[in-house]
Amino acid sequence: MSLIIWDFLNTLYNSKEQKLCKGAEDLLRHLHTKHTQVLISSNLFPEKRKKLVKALGIDIYFDKIIIVKGLKSPRILAKICKQYECKPEETYIIGDSLANEIRGGSRLNMKTIWIKRAPGSTFKEEFLRIKYWKKVSNLSQLSKLISINLKASNSP
Repeated sequence: MSLIIWDFLNTLYNSKEQKLCKGAEDLLRHLHTKHTQVLISSNLFPEKRKKLVKALGIDIYFDKIIIVKGLKSPRILAKICKQYECKPEETYIIGDSLANEIRGGSRLNMKTIWIKRAPGSTFKEEFLRIKYWKKVSNLSQLSKLISINLKASNSP
């Protein structure tokens, strides 16, 4: 069983439409049976964010929900890996922010999956020069990507 660390805002939850991103709940339900999942989100009001996650009905798919008031630092991510006895290089981190989730995860050599939804973020990608493991444009691409990688790493 591997560890998946999820970002919330604009990865699983569309803040403009104020609803889950298309396919988010189905994907979480599917992966929950095979992986340990942790939700990490930045918010100045942790209880408000936890209530939203619960109201959306997705809290049941996570082994832990962590709300931080700042960046998702490598220190916090390393602590999560240690708690679940997973090596960072065997851990997935999925998010929409190069400067936050992807930078923090890549510093630990995690399998970073950047959900690049905004077409205008190419400049930011080149400017920041943050390395990522894979780039996708929507959640439907994730299940197959994670399954394929797990089969490849488990083969003799």
